[in-house]
Amino acid sequence: MPTSMHSSAAATSAPATTDMLEARIERLERELTAARRESSEFTQRSSRRARRFTVGTLLAGLAGVGALMAAGLPDSFSVVRTKRLEIVDDQNRVVGLFTVAADGGQFDLWSTTGTNVARIAATTRGGDLSLWNTEGKASMGAFVDEGGGRLEVYDDGGRPMGRLSASRTGGEMVLSTNLGKAGVIARTDDRGGGIAACDAIGRPLAELSAINGAGMALVADKNARPVASLKSTERGGAIELTDGRGAPAFSAGADVGGGSFSVVAADGKPILTGGAAPLGGGTFEVRNAAGEAVVAASVGEAGCGRFSVSTPDGQRGMVVQGNSTSYGLAILEASRRVAILEANAGGGRMELTDTAARAAAVLGIDPEWKTGAIGLRDANGKELVRISADEKGNGRMAVYNRSGEDRKIYGVK
Repeated sequence: MPTSMHSSAAATSAPATTDMLEARIERLERELTAARRESSEFTQRSSRRARRFTVGTLLAGLAGVGALMAAGLPDSFSVVRTKRLEIVDDQNRVVGLFTVAADGGQFDLWSTTGTNVARIAATTRGGDLSLWNTEGKASMGAFVDEGGGRLEVYDDGGRPMGRLSASRTGGEMVLSTNLGKAGVIARTDDRGGGIAACDAIGRPLAELSAINGAGMALVADKNARPVASLKSTERGGAIELTDGRGAPAFSAGADVGGGSFSVVAADGKPILTGGAAPLGGGTFEVRNAAGEAVVAASVGEAGCGRFSVSTPDGQRGMVVQGNSTSYGLAILEASRRVAILEANAGGGRMELTDTAARAAAVLGIDPEWKTGAIGLRDANGKELVRISADEKGNGRMAVYNRSGEDRKIYGVK
Protein backbone atom coordinates (compact mmCIF):
# COMPACT_ATOMS: atom_id res chain seq x y z
CA MET A 1 0.00 0.00 0.00
CA PRO A 2 1.35 3.51 -0.76
CA THR A 3 2.50 5.60 2.17
CA SER A 4 0.73 8.70 0.88
CA MET A 5 -1.90 9.72 -1.66
CA HIS A 6 -1.82 12.83 -3.82
CA SER A 7 -5.54 13.41 -3.77
CA SER A 8 -8.70 12.23 -2.11
CA ALA A 9 -9.88 10.81 -5.47
CA ALA A 10 -6.83 8.56 -5.70
CA ALA A 11 -7.39 7.44 -2.12
CA THR A 12 -10.91 6.28 -2.93
CA SER A 13 -9.94 4.54 -6.23
CA ALA A 14 -7.20 2.26 -4.85
CA PRO A 15 -9.38 -0.26 -3.01
CA ALA A 16 -11.65 -0.82 -6.07
CA THR A 17 -8.68 -1.38 -8.42
CA THR A 18 -7.09 -3.81 -5.99
CA ASP A 19 -10.31 -5.79 -5.87
CA MET A 20 -10.28 -6.10 -9.69
CA LEU A 21 -6.67 -7.36 -9.74
CA GLU A 22 -7.28 -9.84 -6.94
CA ALA A 23 -10.30 -11.28 -8.76
CA ARG A 24 -8.29 -11.73 -11.99
CA ILE A 25 -5.38 -13.43 -10.18
CA GLU A 26 -7.71 -15.79 -8.32
CA ARG A 27 -9.28 -16.88 -11.59
CA LEU A 28 -5.82 -17.55 -13.08
CA GLU A 29 -4.83 -19.56 -10.00
CA ARG A 30 -7.92 -21.74 -10.35
CA GLU A 31 -7.09 -22.42 -13.98
CA LEU A 32 -3.50 -23.34 -13.06
CA THR A 33 -4.66 -25.78 -10.39
CA ALA A 34 -7.02 -27.48 -12.81
CA ALA A 35 -4.28 -27.83 -15.40
CA ARG A 36 -1.93 -29.48 -12.88
CA ARG A 37 -4.62 -31.99 -11.88
CA GLU A 38 -5.18 -32.88 -15.51
CA SER A 39 -1.49 -33.32 -16.32
CA SER A 40 -1.06 -36.02 -13.65
CA GLU A 41 -3.33 -38.38 -15.68
CA PHE A 42 -1.31 -38.34 -18.87
CA THR A 43 1.86 -40.02 -19.86
CA GLN A 44 5.29 -38.46 -19.81
CA ARG A 45 4.79 -37.31 -23.36
CA SER A 46 1.41 -35.81 -22.80
CA SER A 47 2.66 -34.37 -19.50
CA ARG A 48 5.27 -32.30 -21.36
CA ARG A 49 2.55 -31.08 -23.65
CA ALA A 50 0.33 -30.24 -20.64
CA ARG A 51 3.13 -28.30 -18.97
CA ARG A 52 3.69 -26.32 -22.14
CA PHE A 53 -0.06 -25.59 -22.20
CA THR A 54 -0.10 -24.60 -18.51
CA VAL A 55 2.90 -22.32 -18.81
CA GLY A 56 1.39 -20.76 -21.85
CA THR A 57 -1.88 -20.21 -20.07
CA LEU A 58 -0.11 -18.63 -17.08
CA LEU A 59 1.94 -16.40 -19.32
CA ALA A 60 -1.21 -15.33 -21.11
CA GLY A 61 -2.92 -14.57 -17.82
CA LEU A 62 0.01 -12.53 -16.59
CA ALA A 63 0.06 -10.73 -19.89
CA GLY A 64 -3.61 -9.90 -19.39
CA VAL A 65 -2.92 -8.52 -15.92
CA GLY A 66 -0.05 -6.48 -17.28
CA ALA A 67 -2.29 -5.12 -20.01
CA LEU A 68 -4.88 -4.16 -17.43
CA MET A 69 -2.30 -2.36 -15.32
CA ALA A 70 -0.75 -0.78 -18.42
CA ALA A 71 -4.14 0.72 -19.16
CA GLY A 72 -3.70 2.79 -15.98
CA LEU A 73 -5.65 3.09 -12.77
CA PRO A 74 -8.84 5.15 -12.89
CA ASP A 75 -8.56 8.73 -11.62
CA SER A 76 -11.41 8.37 -9.12
CA PHE A 77 -14.33 6.26 -8.04
CA SER A 78 -17.75 7.73 -7.40
CA VAL A 79 -18.42 5.33 -4.51
CA VAL A 80 -16.06 3.32 -2.27
CA ARG A 81 -17.80 0.95 0.14
CA THR A 82 -16.10 -0.95 2.96
CA LYS A 83 -16.79 -1.89 6.58
CA ARG A 84 -13.25 -1.28 7.76
CA LEU A 85 -10.56 1.07 6.53
CA GLU A 86 -7.07 0.91 8.01
CA ILE A 87 -4.29 3.45 7.52
CA VAL A 88 -0.77 2.14 8.16
CA ASP A 89 2.69 3.72 8.22
CA ASP A 90 5.89 2.56 6.48
CA GLN A 91 6.34 -0.16 9.11
CA ASN A 92 2.83 -1.49 8.55
CA ARG A 93 1.61 -0.17 11.92
CA VAL A 94 -2.01 0.95 12.07
CA VAL A 95 -2.18 4.70 12.74
CA GLY A 96 -5.76 5.28 11.68
CA LEU A 97 -8.91 3.19 11.63
CA PHE A 98 -12.31 3.99 10.21
CA THR A 99 -14.81 1.35 11.15
CA VAL A 100 -18.39 0.61 12.15
CA ALA A 101 -19.32 0.77 15.86
CA ALA A 102 -22.52 -0.07 17.72
CA ASP A 103 -24.15 3.34 17.15
CA GLY A 104 -22.59 4.36 13.83
CA GLY A 105 -19.22 5.27 12.46
CA GLN A 106 -16.01 5.54 14.50
CA PHE A 107 -12.60 6.95 13.61
CA ASP A 108 -9.51 6.26 15.77
CA LEU A 109 -5.94 7.56 15.60
CA TRP A 110 -2.81 5.92 17.08
CA SER A 111 0.59 7.40 17.76
CA THR A 112 3.77 5.76 16.49
CA THR A 113 4.15 4.19 19.94
CA GLY A 114 0.87 2.35 19.50
CA THR A 115 -1.25 4.49 21.82
CA ASN A 116 -4.83 5.32 20.90
CA VAL A 117 -4.77 9.16 21.19
CA ALA A 118 -8.00 10.30 19.48
CA ARG A 119 -11.46 9.01 18.67
CA ILE A 120 -14.51 10.43 16.93
CA ALA A 121 -17.59 8.30 17.33
CA ALA A 122 -21.29 8.48 16.59
CA THR A 123 -23.63 7.86 19.53
CA THR A 124 -27.37 7.58 20.02
CA ARG A 125 -27.44 11.31 20.92
CA GLY A 126 -24.98 12.71 18.37
CA GLY A 127 -21.21 12.62 18.22
CA ASP A 128 -18.32 12.27 20.72
CA LEU A 129 -14.71 13.41 20.53
CA SER A 130 -12.15 11.89 22.93
CA LEU A 131 -8.45 12.72 23.22
CA TRP A 132 -5.82 10.80 25.23
CA ASN A 133 -2.19 11.58 25.98
CA THR A 134 0.71 9.35 24.99
CA GLU A 135 0.27 7.36 28.22
CA GLY A 136 -3.31 6.51 27.34
CA LYS A 137 -4.80 8.81 30.00
CA ALA A 138 -7.85 10.93 29.14
CA SER A 139 -6.95 14.51 28.21
CA MET A 140 -10.09 16.10 26.75
CA GLY A 141 -13.56 15.10 25.65
CA ALA A 142 -16.44 16.74 23.80
CA PHE A 143 -19.79 15.00 24.01
CA VAL A 144 -23.43 15.47 23.06
CA ASP A 145 -25.83 15.09 25.99
CA GLU A 146 -29.60 14.99 26.09
CA GLY A 147 -29.80 18.69 26.99
CA GLY A 148 -26.89 19.96 24.86
CA GLY A 149 -23.13 19.73 24.59
CA ARG A 150 -20.51 18.92 27.23
CA LEU A 151 -16.77 19.64 27.25
CA GLU A 152 -14.42 17.98 29.74
CA VAL A 153 -10.70 18.47 30.40
CA TYR A 154 -8.38 16.26 32.47
CA ASP A 155 -4.95 16.55 34.07
CA ASP A 156 -1.95 14.48 32.95
CA GLY A 157 -3.11 11.66 35.21
CA GLY A 158 -6.53 11.44 33.58
CA ARG A 159 -8.41 13.04 36.47
CA PRO A 160 -11.31 15.35 35.47
CA MET A 161 -10.42 18.97 36.27
CA GLY A 162 -13.02 20.99 34.36
CA ARG A 163 -16.45 20.60 32.78
CA LEU A 164 -18.48 22.96 30.61
CA SER A 165 -22.00 21.86 29.75
CA ALA A 166 -25.27 23.20 28.37
CA SER A 167 -28.85 22.22 29.06
CA ARG A 168 -32.30 23.34 28.00
CA THR A 169 -32.43 25.89 30.84
CA GLY A 170 -28.87 27.24 30.84
CA GLY A 171 -25.21 26.32 31.21
CA GLU A 172 -22.80 25.11 33.89
CA MET A 173 -19.04 25.28 34.42
CA VAL A 174 -17.24 23.24 37.09
CA LEU A 175 -13.51 23.46 37.90
CA SER A 176 -12.25 20.70 40.18
CA THR A 177 -9.53 20.48 42.83
CA ASN A 178 -6.77 17.87 42.84
CA LEU A 179 -8.98 15.82 45.17
CA GLY A 180 -11.61 15.53 42.47
CA LYS A 181 -14.04 17.88 44.24
CA ALA A 182 -15.67 20.96 42.74
CA GLY A 183 -13.56 24.07 43.37
CA VAL A 184 -15.49 26.63 41.31
CA ILE A 185 -19.08 26.25 40.11
CA ALA A 186 -20.82 28.66 37.71
CA ARG A 187 -24.42 28.13 36.62
CA THR A 188 -27.16 29.88 34.68
CA ASP A 189 -30.85 29.08 34.41
CA ASP A 190 -34.11 30.79 33.59
CA ARG A 191 -33.91 32.81 36.84
CA GLY A 192 -30.37 34.18 36.43
CA GLY A 193 -26.82 33.08 37.08
CA GLY A 194 -24.36 32.48 39.89
CA ILE A 195 -20.80 31.48 40.75
CA ALA A 196 -19.51 29.72 43.86
CA ALA A 197 -16.04 29.09 45.27
CA CYS A 198 -15.73 25.82 47.23
CA ASP A 199 -13.33 24.41 49.79
CA ALA A 200 -11.10 21.37 49.25
CA ILE A 201 -13.97 18.95 49.76
CA GLY A 202 -16.40 20.71 47.42
CA ARG A 203 -18.53 22.76 49.86
CA PRO A 204 -19.47 26.27 48.61
CA LEU A 205 -17.98 28.91 50.95
CA ALA A 206 -18.46 32.03 48.81
CA GLU A 207 -21.26 32.66 46.32
CA LEU A 208 -22.27 35.47 44.01
CA SER A 209 -25.59 35.24 42.19
CA ALA A 210 -28.33 37.19 40.42
CA ILE A 211 -31.80 35.65 40.70
CA ASN A 212 -35.04 37.20 39.42
CA GLY A 213 -33.50 40.65 39.16
CA ALA A 214 -31.93 40.64 42.66
CA GLY A 215 -28.24 40.19 43.44
CA MET A 216 -26.75 38.32 46.41
CA ALA A 217 -23.30 37.63 47.83
CA LEU A 218 -22.92 34.89 50.44
CA VAL A 219 -19.93 33.86 52.60
CA ALA A 220 -19.81 30.72 54.76
CA ASP A 221 -17.49 29.60 57.56
CA LYS A 222 -15.26 26.51 57.59
CA ASN A 223 -18.28 24.39 58.48
CA ALA A 224 -20.13 25.63 55.35
CA ARG A 225 -22.61 27.61 57.49
CA PRO A 226 -23.51 31.03 56.01
CA VAL A 227 -22.07 33.83 58.17
CA ALA A 228 -22.43 36.89 55.91
CA SER A 229 -24.77 37.90 53.12
CA LEU A 230 -25.19 40.96 50.97
CA LYS A 231 -28.33 41.25 48.87
CA SER A 232 -30.44 43.69 46.93
CA THR A 233 -34.18 44.05 47.40
CA GLU A 234 -36.98 45.96 45.73
CA ARG A 235 -36.53 48.79 48.26
CA GLY A 236 -32.73 48.86 48.51
CA GLY A 237 -29.86 46.73 49.78
CA ALA A 238 -29.28 44.64 52.91
CA ILE A 239 -26.37 43.00 54.73
CA GLU A 240 -26.56 40.32 57.40
CA LEU A 241 -23.95 38.66 59.62
CA THR A 242 -24.67 35.48 61.57
CA ASP A 243 -22.89 33.72 64.43
CA GLY A 244 -21.44 30.22 64.41
CA ARG A 245 -24.87 28.75 65.12
CA GLY A 246 -26.42 30.46 62.11
CA ALA A 247 -28.39 32.95 64.23
CA PRO A 248 -28.49 36.60 63.00
CA ALA A 249 -25.96 38.79 64.81
CA PHE A 250 -25.86 41.97 62.71
CA SER A 251 -28.05 43.34 59.95
CA ALA A 252 -28.18 46.57 58.00
CA GLY A 253 -30.35 47.74 55.18
CA ALA A 254 -31.33 50.61 52.96
CA ASP A 255 -34.95 51.56 52.42
CA VAL A 256 -36.81 54.33 50.64
CA GLY A 257 -36.77 56.22 53.97
CA GLY A 258 -33.04 55.73 54.58
CA GLY A 259 -30.74 53.15 56.08
CA SER A 260 -30.88 51.16 59.33
CA PHE A 261 -28.87 48.56 61.23
CA SER A 262 -29.31 46.15 64.13
CA VAL A 263 -26.91 44.21 66.37
CA VAL A 264 -28.42 41.09 67.91
CA ALA A 265 -27.53 39.36 71.19
CA ALA A 266 -27.06 35.62 71.66
CA ASP A 267 -30.75 35.22 72.50
CA GLY A 268 -31.78 36.71 69.17
CA LYS A 269 -32.95 40.07 70.56
CA PRO A 270 -31.55 43.32 69.13
CA ILE A 271 -29.29 45.22 71.55
CA LEU A 272 -28.11 48.02 69.24
CA THR A 273 -30.27 49.62 66.55
CA GLY A 274 -29.92 52.68 64.41
CA GLY A 275 -31.31 54.26 61.32
CA ALA A 276 -33.08 57.16 59.72
CA ALA A 277 -35.62 59.02 61.88
CA PRO A 278 -39.16 59.42 60.51
CA LEU A 279 -38.96 63.24 60.73
CA GLY A 280 -35.44 63.50 59.38
CA GLY A 281 -32.00 62.81 60.77
CA GLY A 282 -30.95 59.63 62.45
CA THR A 283 -31.56 57.54 65.57
CA PHE A 284 -29.42 55.23 67.71
CA GLU A 285 -30.66 52.96 70.51
CA VAL A 286 -29.08 50.65 73.07
CA ARG A 287 -31.48 47.99 74.34
CA ASN A 288 -31.40 45.80 77.44
CA ALA A 289 -32.00 42.05 77.65
CA ALA A 290 -35.75 42.66 77.68
CA GLY A 291 -35.51 44.48 74.37
CA GLU A 292 -36.27 47.94 75.89
CA ALA A 293 -34.37 50.97 74.61
CA VAL A 294 -32.47 52.30 77.67
CA VAL A 295 -30.15 54.69 75.83
CA ALA A 296 -31.24 56.60 72.76
CA ALA A 297 -29.80 59.35 70.60
CA SER A 298 -31.84 61.05 67.91
CA VAL A 299 -32.63 64.29 66.16
CA GLY A 300 -35.11 66.44 68.07
CA GLU A 301 -36.90 69.70 67.40
CA ALA A 302 -35.58 71.97 64.64
CA GLY A 303 -32.84 69.50 63.81
CA CYS A 304 -31.14 69.67 67.21
CA GLY A 305 -29.76 66.67 69.05
CA ARG A 306 -31.62 64.63 71.65
CA PHE A 307 -30.20 62.06 74.08
CA SER A 308 -32.14 60.02 76.62
CA VAL A 309 -31.51 57.42 79.31
CA SER A 310 -34.40 55.17 80.40
CA THR A 311 -35.33 52.81 83.19
CA PRO A 312 -35.28 49.02 82.70
CA ASP A 313 -38.94 49.09 81.67
CA GLY A 314 -38.26 51.67 78.96
CA GLN A 315 -39.48 54.77 80.85
CA ARG A 316 -37.27 57.75 80.12
CA GLY A 317 -35.38 58.99 83.18
CA MET A 318 -33.15 61.66 81.69
CA VAL A 319 -33.36 63.67 78.49
CA VAL A 320 -30.79 66.06 77.07
CA GLN A 321 -31.83 68.06 74.06
CA GLY A 322 -31.48 71.39 72.33
CA ASN A 323 -33.59 73.66 70.22
CA SER A 324 -33.07 76.91 68.37
CA THR A 325 -32.97 79.08 71.56
CA SER A 326 -31.87 76.85 74.43
CA TYR A 327 -30.32 73.63 75.60
CA GLY A 328 -31.62 71.62 78.48
CA LEU A 329 -31.33 68.59 80.69
CA ALA A 330 -34.52 67.05 82.07
CA ILE A 331 -34.82 64.44 84.79
CA LEU A 332 -38.08 62.52 84.68
CA GLU A 333 -40.09 60.25 86.92
CA ALA A 334 -42.48 57.93 85.09
CA SER A 335 -41.91 60.03 81.97
CA ARG A 336 -42.87 63.26 83.85
CA ARG A 337 -40.33 66.03 84.33
CA VAL A 338 -39.22 66.62 87.95
CA ALA A 339 -36.05 68.64 87.33
CA ILE A 340 -34.85 70.83 84.45
CA LEU A 341 -31.43 72.34 83.86
CA GLU A 342 -31.49 74.84 81.01
CA ALA A 343 -29.22 77.30 79.24
CA ASN A 344 -30.80 80.06 77.17
CA ALA A 345 -30.10 83.55 75.90
CA GLY A 346 -30.59 85.01 79.39
CA GLY A 347 -28.23 82.58 81.11
CA GLY A 348 -28.71 79.40 83.06
CA ARG A 349 -31.86 78.17 84.83
CA MET A 350 -32.87 75.22 86.97
CA GLU A 351 -36.38 74.10 87.84
CA LEU A 352 -37.77 71.56 90.26
CA THR A 353 -41.30 70.48 89.41
CA ASP A 354 -44.04 68.40 90.96
CA THR A 355 -45.44 65.22 89.44
CA ALA A 356 -47.73 67.36 87.27
CA ALA A 357 -44.65 69.04 85.75
CA ARG A 358 -45.49 72.39 87.44
CA ALA A 359 -42.50 74.37 88.65
CA ALA A 360 -42.06 74.30 92.48
CA ALA A 361 -38.65 75.93 92.73
CA VAL A 362 -36.71 77.96 90.17
CA LEU A 363 -33.05 78.95 90.22
CA GLY A 364 -32.06 81.39 87.51
CA ILE A 365 -31.32 84.96 86.47
CA ASP A 366 -33.48 87.94 87.45
CA PRO A 367 -34.36 89.45 84.06
CA GLU A 368 -34.72 92.98 85.54
CA TRP A 369 -31.47 93.32 87.48
CA LYS A 370 -29.52 90.56 85.72
CA THR A 371 -28.64 88.97 89.03
CA GLY A 372 -29.20 85.52 90.44
CA ALA A 373 -32.67 84.66 91.71
CA ILE A 374 -34.45 81.85 93.51
CA GLY A 375 -38.22 81.48 93.31
CA LEU A 376 -40.58 79.19 95.19
CA ARG A 377 -44.03 78.50 93.72
CA ASP A 378 -47.26 76.90 94.85
CA ALA A 379 -49.16 74.04 93.28
CA ASN A 380 -50.72 76.43 90.78
CA GLY A 381 -47.36 77.78 89.68
CA LYS A 382 -47.71 81.16 91.44
CA GLU A 383 -44.56 82.55 92.97
CA LEU A 384 -44.64 82.77 96.77
CA VAL A 385 -41.02 83.60 97.61
CA ARG A 386 -38.30 85.25 95.54
CA ILE A 387 -34.72 85.69 96.69
CA SER A 388 -32.64 88.01 94.55
CA ALA A 389 -30.71 91.29 94.62
CA ASP A 390 -32.01 94.86 94.39
CA GLU A 391 -30.93 97.65 92.09
CA LYS A 392 -28.01 98.50 94.37
CA GLY A 393 -26.80 94.96 94.47
CA ASN A 394 -28.02 94.24 97.96
CA GLY A 395 -29.67 90.98 98.74
CA ARG A 396 -33.42 90.89 99.28
CA MET A 397 -36.25 88.43 99.75
CA ALA A 398 -39.87 89.01 98.72
CA VAL A 399 -42.71 87.02 100.27
CA TYR A 400 -46.18 86.95 98.60
CA ASN A 401 -49.59 85.92 99.91
CA ARG A 402 -51.61 83.16 98.33
CA SER A 403 -53.28 85.48 95.88
CA GLY A 404 -50.00 87.17 95.06
CA GLU A 405 -51.42 90.62 95.74
CA ASP A 406 -49.63 91.40 99.01
CA ARG A 407 -45.95 90.94 99.68
CA LYS A 408 -43.30 91.74 102.17
CA ILE A 409 -39.74 92.51 101.21
CA TYR A 410 -36.80 91.81 103.44
CA GLY A 411 -33.45 93.28 102.56
CA VAL A 412 -30.30 95.09 103.60
CA LYS A 413 -30.28 98.88 103.60
